[in-house]
Amino acid sequence: MDPQQMADWAYSYACDACHRGEDCNIDACLNAGEVSDFLKRMERFEGTDREGNAVHGWIARDIIL
Repeated sequence: MDPQQMADWAYSYACDACHRGEDCNIDACLNAGEVSDFLKRMERFEGTDREGNAVHGWIARDIIL
């Protein structure tokens, strides 16, 4: 599962009741929205550090307002 799929899952898992018109757990929805936004910014990174060592992993882009 890639980060975009995780983001969609987190949001739908916490907010499905709201989308169906049932009682909303607003805290869960707000938290799921933040998690979803963070995961959507994740990108795979592969490169080198300042000393030339191989580095790889996931990074999250900054939000520019």
